[in-house]
Amino acid sequence: MNGTTLQALRLSLGYTPQEAAYMVAAVPLATWKNWESNAQSIPDEIENTLRKLVSYKRQLIEEARGQLLHICNVQGMPESLSLTYYGTETDWLTQQDATAVQWKPHCMAMAALAEEFPVIELVLFDNNAYQSWLDGRLDSQLMRDQWASVVTR
Repeated sequence: MNGTTLQALRLSLGYTPQEAAYMVAAVPLATWKNWESNAQSIPDEIENTLRKLVSYKRQLIEEARGQLLHICNVQGMPESLSLTYYGTETDWLTQQDATAVQWKPHCMAMAALAEEFPVIELVLFDNNAYQSWLDGRLDSQLMRDQWASVVTR
């Protein structure tokens, strides 16, 4: 991988150089900048980590696309489809098994879906409102998506 590819993948995942240095590689910003400028070779583990994050983003998009196409085949095109959007890393981390490094790729995947499907409505997650709505029920991604659809009505 060369520096230009590194930069392009970083941008596709929504990271600033500072975020990528800190969250993806745990290196000083100067090191990340050296990689992007081809002043230093990029370690294999950094390339592997970026490729995994790109795959994660692609998987999110493909799963959501598949679900929307299934809905369209069964029920016809919905007027709108609400998806939960996490505007902050703090809100993102309220999910079980979520990691900080996944937050930006998730944001980019949701944006790509909203671009592709005009019926998709992104609903900004509000943990306080969600917890109130949840009212003791078990938290899950399905419940978060149900909450998002209720909020938009």
